[in-house]
Amino acid sequence: MTDSAGNAKFPWRIFSVVLIGTFLGPLGGLMVGVALPTLSRVYHVDLNSTVWVLLSYLVTTTFMLPIVGRLGTQYGLKRIYVSGFLIDLVGTILCAMAPTTSIAYLVGYRVIQALGSVMVFALFSAIITRYVPGEKRGMAFGMTGGMVAISMLIGFPLAGALCAHASWQWIFWVQVPIQLLGLFIGLKALPDDVLGERQAFNPLSVISWLGMMAGFAVIAECFKGNLASSLLIWLSPAWLACIAVFIAAERGSTPLFEYSIFRRRPFWVCALGLMLNNFVVQVWLIFTTYYLEDYLGLNQLQSGRLLGLSLLATFFSAPLAGRLVDRIGLRKPLLAGLISNMLAMVFMAYGLKLGSMPLLSTGIVLLGLGGGLFNAPAMSTMMSTVPDEQQAKASSVNSLTRNVGFLMGASGGALVFSAFLVNSGTDGHAYLQAFQSALLNPENVPIEAFRFSFAGLLFICAALMLVATVLSWTLPDRIERLKPS
Repeated sequence: MTDSAGNAKFPWRIFSVVLIGTFLGPLGGLMVGVALPTLSRVYHVDLNSTVWVLLSYLVTTTFMLPIVGRLGTQYGLKRIYVSGFLIDLVGTILCAMAPTTSIAYLVGYRVIQALGSVMVFALFSAIITRYVPGEKRGMAFGMTGGMVAISMLIGFPLAGALCAHASWQWIFWVQVPIQLLGLFIGLKALPDDVLGERQAFNPLSVISWLGMMAGFAVIAECFKGNLASSLLIWLSPAWLACIAVFIAAERGSTPLFEYSIFRRRPFWVCALGLMLNNFVVQVWLIFTTYYLEDYLGLNQLQSGRLLGLSLLATFFSAPLAGRLVDRIGLRKPLLAGLISNMLAMVFMAYGLKLGSMPLLSTGIVLLGLGGGLFNAPAMSTMMSTVPDEQQAKASSVNSLTRNVGFLMGASGGALVFSAFLVNSGTDGHAYLQAFQSALLNPENVPIEAFRFSFAGLLFICAALMLVATVLSWTLPDRIERLKPS
Protein backbone atom coordinates (compact mmCIF):
# COMPACT_ATOMS: atom_id res chain seq x y z
CA MET A 1 0.00 0.00 0.00
CA THR A 2 1.83 3.13 -1.20
CA ASP A 3 1.03 6.71 -2.16
CA SER A 4 1.89 8.47 -5.40
CA ALA A 5 5.39 9.22 -4.18
CA GLY A 6 6.04 5.55 -3.52
CA ASN A 7 5.93 5.90 0.27
CA ALA A 8 4.03 3.36 2.31
CA LYS A 9 0.67 4.64 3.54
CA PHE A 10 -0.45 4.24 7.11
CA PRO A 11 -3.38 1.77 7.22
CA TRP A 12 -5.72 3.89 9.32
CA ARG A 13 -8.81 1.69 8.84
CA ILE A 14 -6.99 -1.37 10.11
CA PHE A 15 -5.25 0.55 12.88
CA SER A 16 -8.56 1.98 14.13
CA VAL A 17 -9.56 -1.55 15.19
CA VAL A 18 -6.33 -1.83 17.21
CA LEU A 19 -7.02 1.51 18.92
CA ILE A 20 -10.52 0.37 19.89
CA GLY A 21 -9.12 -2.82 21.40
CA THR A 22 -6.34 -1.06 23.34
CA PHE A 23 -8.86 1.46 24.69
CA LEU A 24 -11.34 -1.21 25.74
CA GLY A 25 -8.96 -3.52 27.66
CA PRO A 26 -7.75 -1.17 30.44
CA LEU A 27 -11.17 0.52 30.68
CA GLY A 28 -12.98 -2.66 31.70
CA GLY A 29 -10.35 -3.77 34.19
CA LEU A 30 -10.04 -0.41 35.93
CA MET A 31 -13.77 0.19 36.22
CA VAL A 32 -14.37 -3.18 37.87
CA GLY A 33 -11.51 -2.51 40.31
CA VAL A 34 -13.02 0.82 41.34
CA ALA A 35 -16.44 -0.83 41.77
CA LEU A 36 -15.26 -3.58 44.19
CA PRO A 37 -16.48 -1.81 47.36
CA THR A 38 -19.88 -1.27 45.71
CA LEU A 39 -20.06 -4.92 44.65
CA SER A 40 -19.18 -5.99 48.20
CA ARG A 41 -22.18 -4.07 49.52
CA VAL A 42 -24.57 -5.20 46.80
CA TYR A 43 -23.74 -8.90 47.17
CA HIS A 44 -23.38 -8.71 50.98
CA VAL A 45 -19.94 -10.37 50.93
CA ASP A 46 -16.56 -9.33 52.29
CA LEU A 47 -13.70 -8.01 50.21
CA ASN A 48 -11.99 -11.41 50.25
CA SER A 49 -14.90 -12.82 48.24
CA THR A 50 -15.33 -9.77 46.02
CA VAL A 51 -11.68 -9.85 44.94
CA TRP A 52 -12.44 -12.98 42.90
CA VAL A 53 -14.28 -10.77 40.42
CA LEU A 54 -10.81 -9.45 39.55
CA LEU A 55 -8.81 -12.62 40.13
CA SER A 56 -11.01 -14.79 37.88
CA TYR A 57 -10.46 -12.31 35.05
CA LEU A 58 -6.71 -12.03 35.64
CA VAL A 59 -6.12 -15.79 35.90
CA THR A 60 -8.19 -16.48 32.79
CA THR A 61 -6.40 -13.90 30.65
CA THR A 62 -2.96 -15.04 31.80
CA PHE A 63 -3.82 -18.69 31.20
CA MET A 64 -5.26 -18.01 27.73
CA LEU A 65 -2.46 -15.81 26.34
CA PRO A 66 -0.19 -18.56 24.94
CA ILE A 67 -3.25 -20.48 23.70
CA VAL A 68 -4.54 -17.44 21.82
CA GLY A 69 -1.12 -17.03 20.19
CA ARG A 70 -1.38 -20.56 18.80
CA LEU A 71 -4.98 -19.99 17.68
CA GLY A 72 -4.00 -16.78 15.89
CA THR A 73 -1.32 -18.66 13.98
CA GLN A 74 -3.65 -21.51 13.00
CA TYR A 75 -6.92 -19.69 12.29
CA GLY A 76 -5.72 -16.23 11.29
CA LEU A 77 -5.50 -12.90 13.09
CA LYS A 78 -8.85 -11.57 11.84
CA ARG A 79 -10.90 -14.58 12.91
CA ILE A 80 -9.51 -14.66 16.43
CA TYR A 81 -9.39 -10.87 16.93
CA VAL A 82 -12.97 -10.26 15.75
CA SER A 83 -14.24 -13.31 17.65
CA GLY A 84 -12.69 -11.76 20.74
CA PHE A 85 -14.91 -8.67 20.42
CA LEU A 86 -17.97 -10.91 20.06
CA ILE A 87 -17.19 -13.10 23.10
CA ASP A 88 -16.23 -10.03 25.14
CA LEU A 89 -19.59 -8.47 24.20
CA VAL A 90 -21.52 -11.56 25.31
CA GLY A 91 -19.59 -11.78 28.58
CA THR A 92 -20.08 -8.08 29.31
CA ILE A 93 -23.85 -8.26 28.78
CA LEU A 94 -24.02 -11.31 31.05
CA CYS A 95 -22.04 -9.42 33.72
CA ALA A 96 -24.42 -6.46 33.48
CA MET A 97 -27.42 -8.80 33.87
CA ALA A 98 -25.86 -10.99 36.60
CA PRO A 99 -28.29 -11.79 39.43
CA THR A 100 -27.39 -10.33 42.81
CA THR A 101 -28.34 -13.50 44.71
CA SER A 102 -24.77 -14.82 44.51
CA ILE A 103 -21.48 -13.26 43.46
CA ALA A 104 -20.53 -16.61 41.86
CA TYR A 105 -22.62 -15.62 38.83
CA LEU A 106 -20.61 -12.46 38.28
CA VAL A 107 -17.31 -14.31 38.79
CA GLY A 108 -18.31 -16.90 36.17
CA TYR A 109 -19.44 -14.29 33.66
CA ARG A 110 -16.16 -12.44 34.15
CA VAL A 111 -14.38 -15.59 32.95
CA ILE A 112 -16.41 -15.41 29.71
CA GLN A 113 -15.57 -11.72 29.38
CA ALA A 114 -11.89 -12.48 29.91
CA LEU A 115 -11.92 -15.14 27.17
CA GLY A 116 -13.00 -12.50 24.68
CA SER A 117 -10.83 -9.70 25.99
CA VAL A 118 -7.65 -11.78 25.85
CA MET A 119 -8.28 -12.61 22.17
CA VAL A 120 -8.25 -8.88 21.45
CA PHE A 121 -5.29 -7.56 23.41
CA ALA A 122 -3.10 -10.63 22.83
CA LEU A 123 -2.97 -10.05 19.07
CA PHE A 124 -2.86 -6.29 18.57
CA SER A 125 0.96 -6.30 18.35
CA ALA A 126 0.82 -8.90 15.58
CA ILE A 127 -1.73 -6.85 13.63
CA ILE A 128 0.46 -3.74 13.87
CA THR A 129 3.55 -5.68 12.80
CA ARG A 130 1.80 -7.30 9.86
CA TYR A 131 -0.04 -4.32 8.38
CA VAL A 132 1.82 -1.16 9.47
CA PRO A 133 4.89 -0.28 7.35
CA GLY A 134 8.18 -0.74 9.19
CA GLU A 135 9.12 2.95 9.04
CA LYS A 136 5.86 3.90 10.81
CA ARG A 137 5.57 1.00 13.21
CA GLY A 138 7.12 2.86 16.13
CA MET A 139 4.50 5.59 15.79
CA ALA A 140 1.76 2.93 15.82
CA PHE A 141 3.02 1.33 19.03
CA GLY A 142 3.40 4.78 20.58
CA MET A 143 -0.18 5.68 19.72
CA THR A 144 -1.47 2.50 21.39
CA GLY A 145 0.40 3.54 24.54
CA GLY A 146 -1.29 6.92 24.40
CA MET A 147 -4.67 5.24 23.93
CA VAL A 148 -4.10 3.08 27.03
CA ALA A 149 -3.36 6.26 29.02
CA ILE A 150 -6.58 7.89 27.76
CA SER A 151 -8.54 4.78 28.72
CA MET A 152 -7.14 4.83 32.25
CA LEU A 153 -7.73 8.57 32.63
CA ILE A 154 -11.38 8.07 31.68
CA GLY A 155 -11.89 4.78 33.53
CA PHE A 156 -11.14 5.99 37.09
CA PRO A 157 -13.57 8.94 37.29
CA LEU A 158 -16.20 7.31 35.08
CA ALA A 159 -16.44 4.21 37.27
CA GLY A 160 -16.69 6.29 40.41
CA ALA A 161 -19.41 8.48 38.93
CA LEU A 162 -21.44 5.50 37.68
CA CYS A 163 -21.27 3.70 41.03
CA ALA A 164 -22.21 6.88 42.91
CA HIS A 165 -24.95 8.25 40.67
CA ALA A 166 -26.25 5.32 38.58
CA SER A 167 -25.74 1.62 39.33
CA TRP A 168 -22.81 -0.79 39.20
CA GLN A 169 -24.30 -2.52 36.11
CA TRP A 170 -23.43 0.56 34.04
CA ILE A 171 -19.69 -0.13 34.37
CA PHE A 172 -20.46 -3.01 31.98
CA TRP A 173 -23.18 -1.43 29.84
CA VAL A 174 -20.91 1.49 28.82
CA GLN A 175 -18.50 -1.00 27.28
CA VAL A 176 -21.11 -2.52 24.96
CA PRO A 177 -21.14 0.26 22.29
CA ILE A 178 -17.32 0.14 22.10
CA GLN A 179 -17.38 -3.63 21.64
CA LEU A 180 -20.03 -3.38 18.92
CA LEU A 181 -17.95 -0.73 17.15
CA GLY A 182 -14.83 -2.93 17.32
CA LEU A 183 -16.78 -5.93 16.04
CA PHE A 184 -18.24 -4.00 13.08
CA ILE A 185 -15.03 -2.23 12.04
CA GLY A 186 -13.00 -5.40 12.54
CA LEU A 187 -15.23 -7.35 10.17
CA LYS A 188 -15.01 -4.59 7.57
CA ALA A 189 -11.42 -3.39 7.87
CA LEU A 190 -9.23 -6.38 8.75
CA PRO A 191 -8.09 -8.38 5.71
CA ASP A 192 -8.72 -12.11 5.59
CA ASP A 193 -5.47 -13.94 6.28
CA VAL A 194 -4.22 -17.38 5.38
CA LEU A 195 -4.83 -20.22 7.79
CA GLY A 196 -1.72 -21.71 9.36
CA GLU A 197 -0.77 -25.29 9.97
CA ARG A 198 -3.02 -27.00 12.53
CA GLN A 199 -1.24 -28.37 15.58
CA ALA A 200 -2.85 -30.19 18.49
CA PHE A 201 -2.48 -28.92 22.04
CA ASN A 202 -0.77 -31.09 24.60
CA PRO A 203 -3.44 -31.61 27.32
CA LEU A 204 -0.82 -31.95 30.05
CA SER A 205 0.74 -28.61 29.09
CA VAL A 206 -2.63 -26.86 29.09
CA ILE A 207 -3.87 -28.34 32.39
CA SER A 208 -0.60 -27.82 34.25
CA TRP A 209 -0.31 -24.26 32.87
CA LEU A 210 -3.80 -23.51 34.23
CA GLY A 211 -2.79 -25.01 37.58
CA MET A 212 0.33 -22.85 37.69
CA MET A 213 -1.55 -19.61 37.01
CA ALA A 214 -4.47 -20.34 39.34
CA GLY A 215 -2.13 -21.60 42.05
CA PHE A 216 0.06 -18.51 41.85
CA ALA A 217 -2.94 -16.21 42.28
CA VAL A 218 -4.42 -18.19 45.18
CA ILE A 219 -1.09 -18.52 47.01
CA ALA A 220 -0.50 -14.79 46.60
CA GLU A 221 -3.89 -14.08 48.19
CA CYS A 222 -2.97 -16.39 51.09
CA PHE A 223 0.24 -14.44 51.71
CA LYS A 224 -1.64 -11.14 51.54
CA GLY A 225 -4.14 -12.36 54.12
CA ASN A 226 -7.16 -12.41 51.82
CA LEU A 227 -7.38 -16.21 52.14
CA ALA A 228 -6.64 -18.54 55.05
CA SER A 229 -2.89 -19.17 55.35
CA SER A 230 -3.64 -22.79 56.31
CA LEU A 231 -4.41 -23.42 52.63
CA LEU A 232 -0.68 -23.10 51.89
CA ILE A 233 -0.03 -26.53 53.44
CA TRP A 234 -1.59 -28.36 50.49
CA LEU A 235 -1.62 -25.57 47.88
CA SER A 236 2.17 -25.18 47.73
CA PRO A 237 2.95 -28.86 46.93
CA ALA A 238 0.13 -28.94 44.35
CA TRP A 239 1.50 -25.80 42.70
CA LEU A 240 5.05 -27.18 42.60
CA ALA A 241 3.68 -30.41 41.07
CA CYS A 242 1.99 -28.37 38.32
CA ILE A 243 5.29 -26.66 37.57
CA ALA A 244 7.09 -30.01 37.33
CA VAL A 245 4.41 -31.50 35.05
CA PHE A 246 4.45 -28.40 32.84
CA ILE A 247 8.24 -28.53 32.40
CA ALA A 248 8.07 -32.21 31.49
CA ALA A 249 5.14 -31.76 29.10
CA GLU A 250 6.80 -28.83 27.30
CA ARG A 251 9.66 -31.10 26.25
CA GLY A 252 7.26 -32.99 24.00
CA SER A 253 6.56 -32.44 20.31
CA THR A 254 3.72 -29.91 20.82
CA PRO A 255 4.81 -27.38 23.47
CA LEU A 256 2.46 -24.58 24.45
CA PHE A 257 5.15 -21.91 23.97
CA GLU A 258 7.37 -21.18 20.97
CA TYR A 259 10.71 -21.28 22.77
CA SER A 260 12.78 -20.51 19.70
CA ILE A 261 11.80 -16.83 19.86
CA PHE A 262 13.46 -16.55 23.28
CA ARG A 263 16.83 -17.48 21.76
CA ARG A 264 17.01 -14.00 20.20
CA ARG A 265 18.56 -11.65 22.74
CA PRO A 266 16.58 -8.50 21.82
CA PHE A 267 13.34 -10.45 22.29
CA TRP A 268 13.98 -11.81 25.77
CA VAL A 269 15.68 -8.64 27.01
CA CYS A 270 12.66 -6.52 26.05
CA ALA A 271 10.25 -9.17 27.36
CA LEU A 272 12.04 -9.09 30.72
CA GLY A 273 12.03 -5.30 30.65
CA LEU A 274 8.27 -5.18 30.04
CA MET A 275 7.65 -7.61 32.88
CA LEU A 276 9.82 -5.64 35.33
CA ASN A 277 8.29 -2.35 34.20
CA ASN A 278 4.75 -3.60 34.86
CA PHE A 279 5.87 -5.05 38.20
CA VAL A 280 7.07 -1.57 39.18
CA VAL A 281 3.88 0.14 37.96
CA GLN A 282 1.65 -2.27 39.89
CA VAL A 283 3.67 -1.81 43.09
CA TRP A 284 3.55 1.96 42.70
CA LEU A 285 -0.20 2.05 42.05
CA ILE A 286 -1.20 -0.17 44.99
CA PHE A 287 0.93 1.39 47.71
CA THR A 288 0.76 5.00 46.52
CA THR A 289 -3.04 4.81 46.64
CA TYR A 290 -2.81 3.54 50.23
CA TYR A 291 -0.41 6.35 51.13
CA LEU A 292 -2.40 9.18 49.58
CA GLU A 293 -5.84 8.15 50.83
CA ASP A 294 -5.22 6.34 54.14
CA TYR A 295 -2.21 8.29 55.42
CA LEU A 296 -2.41 11.74 53.84
CA GLY A 297 -6.21 11.87 53.96
CA LEU A 298 -6.80 12.70 50.30
CA ASN A 299 -10.21 11.78 48.93
CA GLN A 300 -10.60 9.57 45.87
CA LEU A 301 -10.90 12.54 43.51
CA GLN A 302 -7.75 14.26 44.86
CA SER A 303 -5.82 10.99 44.78
CA GLY A 304 -6.98 10.32 41.23
CA ARG A 305 -5.82 13.74 40.09
CA LEU A 306 -2.33 13.20 41.50
CA LEU A 307 -2.03 9.69 40.06
CA GLY A 308 -3.40 11.07 36.81
CA LEU A 309 -0.19 13.10 36.40
CA SER A 310 1.55 9.85 35.52
CA LEU A 311 -1.10 8.96 32.92
CA LEU A 312 -0.93 12.43 31.38
CA ALA A 313 2.84 12.08 31.09
CA THR A 314 2.35 8.71 29.37
CA PHE A 315 -0.26 10.21 27.04
CA PHE A 316 2.30 12.71 25.74
CA SER A 317 5.47 10.60 25.90
CA ALA A 318 4.16 7.39 24.28
CA PRO A 319 3.42 8.90 20.82
CA LEU A 320 6.69 10.88 21.08
CA ALA A 321 8.59 7.65 21.73
CA GLY A 322 6.95 6.07 18.69
CA ARG A 323 8.10 8.89 16.44
CA LEU A 324 11.61 8.79 17.90
CA VAL A 325 11.80 5.05 17.20
CA ASP A 326 10.97 5.68 13.54
CA ARG A 327 13.53 8.51 13.25
CA ILE A 328 16.51 7.63 15.45
CA GLY A 329 15.99 3.95 16.23
CA LEU A 330 14.91 1.80 19.17
CA ARG A 331 17.76 1.92 21.65
CA LYS A 332 17.84 5.53 22.85
CA PRO A 333 14.10 5.96 23.59
CA LEU A 334 14.07 2.54 25.27
CA LEU A 335 17.01 3.39 27.53
CA ALA A 336 15.54 6.83 28.27
CA GLY A 337 12.34 5.15 29.44
CA LEU A 338 14.15 2.71 31.72
CA ILE A 339 16.36 5.41 33.23
CA SER A 340 13.33 7.66 33.77
CA ASN A 341 11.56 4.83 35.62
CA MET A 342 14.63 4.16 37.74
CA LEU A 343 14.86 7.84 38.70
CA ALA A 344 11.12 7.85 39.41
CA MET A 345 11.56 5.12 42.01
CA VAL A 346 14.44 7.00 43.66
CA PHE A 347 12.56 10.34 43.72
CA MET A 348 9.44 8.71 45.23
CA ALA A 349 11.50 6.77 47.79
CA TYR A 350 13.23 9.95 49.00
CA GLY A 351 9.91 11.80 48.84
CA LEU A 352 8.51 9.24 51.27
CA LYS A 353 11.53 9.27 53.57
CA LEU A 354 11.52 13.09 53.75
CA GLY A 355 7.74 13.48 53.63
CA SER A 356 8.16 15.69 50.54
CA MET A 357 5.14 15.91 48.23
CA PRO A 358 7.11 17.75 45.47
CA LEU A 359 9.62 14.88 45.29
CA LEU A 360 6.81 12.32 45.28
CA SER A 361 4.95 14.20 42.54
CA THR A 362 8.14 14.47 40.46
CA GLY A 363 8.58 10.71 40.72
CA ILE A 364 4.97 10.13 39.64
CA VAL A 365 5.48 12.26 36.52
CA LEU A 366 8.83 10.58 35.72
CA LEU A 367 7.18 7.15 35.96
CA GLY A 368 4.57 8.15 33.40
CA LEU A 369 7.24 9.55 31.09
CA GLY A 370 9.35 6.43 31.45
CA GLY A 371 6.49 4.04 30.74
CA GLY A 372 5.53 5.96 27.63
CA LEU A 373 9.11 6.12 26.35
CA PHE A 374 9.89 2.46 27.05
CA ASN A 375 6.83 0.50 25.92
CA ALA A 376 6.73 1.45 22.23
CA PRO A 377 10.40 0.61 21.43
CA ALA A 378 10.27 -2.54 23.59
CA MET A 379 7.19 -3.92 21.83
CA SER A 380 8.50 -2.88 18.42
CA THR A 381 11.82 -4.63 19.14
CA MET A 382 10.14 -7.85 20.20
CA MET A 383 7.88 -8.01 17.17
CA SER A 384 10.70 -7.13 14.75
CA THR A 385 12.79 -10.13 15.84
CA VAL A 386 10.30 -12.78 14.72
CA PRO A 387 9.31 -13.97 11.23
CA ASP A 388 5.76 -13.68 9.89
CA GLU A 389 4.64 -17.16 10.89
CA GLN A 390 5.49 -16.49 14.55
CA GLN A 391 3.88 -13.05 14.89
CA ALA A 392 0.74 -14.21 16.69
CA LYS A 393 2.76 -16.28 19.18
CA ALA A 394 5.19 -13.43 19.78
CA SER A 395 2.29 -11.01 20.26
CA SER A 396 0.73 -13.26 22.89
CA VAL A 397 4.10 -13.55 24.70
CA ASN A 398 4.34 -9.75 24.52
CA SER A 399 1.04 -9.45 26.36
CA LEU A 400 1.86 -12.35 28.70
CA THR A 401 5.06 -10.74 30.01
CA ARG A 402 3.11 -7.59 30.89
CA ASN A 403 0.31 -9.57 32.54
CA VAL A 404 2.79 -11.62 34.58
CA GLY A 405 4.48 -8.37 35.64
CA PHE A 406 1.20 -7.02 37.00
CA LEU A 407 0.44 -10.32 38.72
CA MET A 408 3.89 -10.46 40.32
CA GLY A 409 3.65 -6.82 41.34
CA ALA A 410 0.41 -7.45 43.22
CA SER A 411 1.81 -10.46 45.09
CA GLY A 412 5.60 -10.08 45.10
CA GLY A 413 5.33 -6.40 45.95
CA ALA A 414 3.28 -7.26 49.03
CA LEU A 415 5.86 -9.84 50.11
CA VAL A 416 8.79 -7.40 49.80
CA PHE A 417 6.79 -4.71 51.61
CA SER A 418 6.11 -7.24 54.39
CA ALA A 419 9.82 -7.98 54.74
CA PHE A 420 10.60 -4.29 55.25
CA LEU A 421 7.60 -3.85 57.55
CA VAL A 422 8.91 -6.51 59.97
CA ASN A 423 12.14 -4.51 60.28
CA SER A 424 10.45 -1.09 60.53
CA GLY A 425 10.59 -0.97 64.33
CA THR A 426 10.23 -2.87 67.57
CA ASP A 427 6.57 -3.56 66.78
CA GLY A 428 7.30 -4.71 63.24
CA HIS A 429 5.69 -8.13 63.67
CA ALA A 430 2.48 -6.54 64.96
CA TYR A 431 2.47 -4.21 61.95
CA LEU A 432 2.88 -7.21 59.65
CA GLN A 433 -0.10 -8.97 61.21
CA ALA A 434 -2.19 -5.84 60.71
CA PHE A 435 -1.10 -5.58 57.07
CA GLN A 436 -1.88 -9.23 56.39
CA SER A 437 -5.31 -8.71 57.93
CA ALA A 438 -6.01 -6.01 55.32
CA LEU A 439 -5.84 -3.36 58.06
CA LEU A 440 -3.17 -1.13 56.56
CA ASN A 441 -4.04 2.27 58.06
CA PRO A 442 -2.50 4.81 60.46
CA GLU A 443 -4.16 3.23 63.52
CA ASN A 444 -2.52 -0.17 62.96
CA VAL A 445 0.60 0.68 60.93
CA PRO A 446 2.13 4.10 61.79
CA ILE A 447 3.07 6.39 58.94
CA GLU A 448 6.79 6.10 59.81
CA ALA A 449 6.66 2.31 59.41
CA PHE A 450 4.73 2.63 56.16
CA ARG A 451 7.16 5.17 54.72
CA PHE A 452 10.16 3.03 55.69
CA SER A 453 8.66 -0.10 54.11
CA PHE A 454 7.35 1.54 50.94
CA ALA A 455 10.62 3.45 50.41
CA GLY A 456 12.56 0.19 50.73
CA LEU A 457 10.26 -1.45 48.21
CA LEU A 458 10.78 1.46 45.79
CA PHE A 459 14.58 1.15 46.09
CA ILE A 460 14.22 -2.55 45.18
CA CYS A 461 12.17 -1.47 42.16
CA ALA A 462 14.90 1.01 41.19
CA ALA A 463 17.44 -1.84 41.32
CA LEU A 464 15.22 -3.91 39.01
CA MET A 465 15.07 -1.01 36.55
CA LEU A 466 18.87 -0.77 36.73
CA VAL A 467 19.16 -4.46 35.79
CA ALA A 468 16.85 -3.92 32.81
CA THR A 469 18.87 -0.85 31.77
CA VAL A 470 22.19 -2.72 31.87
CA LEU A 471 20.77 -5.61 29.82
CA SER A 472 19.33 -3.19 27.25
CA TRP A 473 22.46 -1.06 26.89
CA THR A 474 23.88 -3.03 23.96
CA LEU A 475 20.65 -3.48 21.99
CA PRO A 476 20.91 -2.29 18.37
CA ASP A 477 19.20 0.87 17.09
CA ARG A 478 17.56 -1.01 14.24
CA ILE A 479 16.43 -4.61 13.91
CA GLU A 480 15.85 -6.05 10.48
CA ARG A 481 12.49 -7.78 10.12
CA LEU A 482 13.07 -11.54 9.82
CA LYS A 483 11.70 -13.24 6.74
CA PRO A 484 9.55 -16.37 6.92
CA SER A 485 11.64 -19.47 7.50
